[in-house]
Amino acid sequence: VSEGCKNSFTDKFPKLADKCRVVENFTDADRIRKMAKVGTHAYDRAVRNVVTVCRLGEEKGLLRAAEAFGRLRDEGKTNFHWSVVGDGPERPRLEAFLRSNGLEAFVTLTGAVNEPYCHMAGADLFLLPSLHEAAPMVFGECCAVGTPILTTDTVSARELVESRGLGRVCPNSTEGLYGALLEFLEGALPSRIP
Repeated sequence: VSEGCKNSFTDKFPKLADKCRVVENFTDADRIRKMAKVGTHAYDRAVRNVVTVCRLGEEKGLLRAAEAFGRLRDEGKTNFHWSVVGDGPERPRLEAFLRSNGLEAFVTLTGAVNEPYCHMAGADLFLLPSLHEAAPMVFGECCAVGTPILTTDTVSARELVESRGLGRVCPNSTEGLYGALLEFLEGALPSRIP
């Protein structure tokens, strides 16, 4: 689904390199744009709105993103709200972290929704803080609704996000997320993509 995925595969199975082809994920952009207009999510425009849409699993790096947001808040950067759309086994740990660090006013866990596109379309930034990813379909979905992406450096991130001008790739760490989110809150990252 990406050159990065192909390279990872052929590194392990070099004899199959000449039999591999890249076929990227298909994105029905027209359908996504139509669904994004249905029940458009109302964000507070007094702050910068960040959204993550994913299964709440440990591999998505949500706890380290929450740590980065907590550090920003502790340093007086309070001009943000992070909405996490989805559900999964990591939710109780994330809820506990948010409560114990007083971040409930800055982070909303919306749970699972049938169509997340209205959340994505209305946000100022889409955040994917994953520890690892192949070629997330959400990159194409964000492109369809014009929401810039901030993602950690995973196997296909530079190829599918940075090289296409869809957003920024940061180091795959809590510190990398903190630095990139700080730049975003200070206005250094774009607020929309064409």
